[in-house]
Amino acid sequence: MAVCQKNQRTSGKMPEVIKINQDRYKIETKRNVVQCNEQLDVLVFFFSLYPQLAEELLTKEVVNYDDIAAILGPCPYGDKRAHFNLPEAP
Repeated sequence: MAVCQKNQRTSGKMPEVIKINQDRYKIETKRNVVQCNEQLDVLVFFFSLYPQLAEELLTKEVVNYDDIAAILGPCPYGDKRAHFNLPEAP
């Protein structure tokens, strides 16, 4: 790591700049860790549903939207069939 020397160009402010950048990196790192933990929680949740999905696939030859929704729960973004103009289940 280079040693900062005081000269006319930096006027002794280089350590302050380094401190600011270190603080920014700490904030960004904490944000990334939180985001990764949230994504891990989602992956763990869906991983726990794989055995149920596998059992459904073993018992039925074909599974449809309603079968998947019964296992995974409703889509948080709404019914996808509306986007493709497919008929809704009764």
